[in-house]
Amino acid sequence: MEARSAFALAKVRSKNLSDRDVKAVVEYATRKIALAATLGHTDTICDFIAVPEFAQECFSRKLAEMAGAELVKAGYYVAILGPSTIYISWEMSA
Repeated sequence: MEARSAFALAKVRSKNLSDRDVKAVVEYATRKIALAATLGHTDTICDFIAVPEFAQECFSRKLAEMAGAELVKAGYYVAILGPSTIYISWEMSA
């Protein structure tokens, strides 16, 4: 597949992010949170998706924001660190 058509596909996909895509990222983040909490950590960083660098801005950033919004609804502190990286914390300091 040539880069131009791959970019066009990624751009179309970013406009059509489904609930399934967001749910998959949230489930992955939830598993990472459970593992980190079991180890005694109060935060974790999720590098949740590997996409070609040229497609990151049009695909991953929007997906990260949508998944981050779902995690915030679940009570986590979330910061988007990059197109495919989310920082998640679940213990608020007093």
